[in-house]
Amino acid sequence: TAAAIRYLESIRRATADDPGQQSQAITVLAEAALARGQLARGERQIREVIALAEKSGPTRRALSRSVWLGVIDIWLRGDRAGGLARVDAAERKYGADSLAPLDQDLLDRSMANVLGGRLGRAKALLARFEKIDPGQRTPLQASYLGVLGNIAMAEGKHAEAVTHLVESVRIDNCVLCGMPDLARAYDESGQVDSAIAVYQRYLTTPDGDRFDTDNMYLGSSYFRLAQLYEIRHEMDKARDSYTTFIALWKDADPELQPRVAEARKRLAALSGEPRTP
Repeated sequence: TAAAIRYLESIRRATADDPGQQSQAITVLAEAALARGQLARGERQIREVIALAEKSGPTRRALSRSVWLGVIDIWLRGDRAGGLARVDAAERKYGADSLAPLDQDLLDRSMANVLGGRLGRAKALLARFEKIDPGQRTPLQASYLGVLGNIAMAEGKHAEAVTHLVESVRIDNCVLCGMPDLARAYDESGQVDSAIAVYQRYLTTPDGDRFDTDNMYLGSSYFRLAQLYEIRHEMDKARDSYTTFIALWKDADPELQPRVAEARKRLAALSGEPRTP
């Protein structure tokens, strides 16, 4: 990871005259920071991408990255109100509803509202996406199913959520993108073994673009997997997952350190448990 970050920093310096290339490099740097729990650094880098988009275009990139900032608040900070306020402000600032339909970031905006608990707004945005010509929607079908699965999960419709998310993972060109949500759906439906299997698949599958998913889900996936291993009395694996999580977030921002402290506490408690046969 350190080598990859150095490489991306070199690309960033070398592409000062190419906003598109620079935006891509900075975006991955932001994703890497967020995966390590360094929210302030990640947000600064996302704002750089937004500034480049505001200066050189496209507007849809400024909108989508601003929505991303809102999701960071909602998902990583647990600040639903603050995150939704950010999303709403971005919609107003960039005139989201006046953009071409595929530039309105309807799916990400809908997902932000699902995670923020505003299901009526999420469904309204999704309904607008469904009115786009089917041929234009097809490349986004996996993401669409992902939003449907998250809405079903939020409504406690666990079987429906699993069905949507299994299909989303099956057809998605992004190898990892839907896996954490599918694991969470299995988890919330009480299917512990299936949740563990999908978390393991997500965390161990090689993918050169994994920061696209890791930025939001890597830390929480290791933490929840450790808890699930405890439920299954697989204490060696629980210890390993807590240890990996602690190493990943050891330099996380202060606001996330209580979660690291919790993992250290659980690891200490497990140190007295017998090794798994």
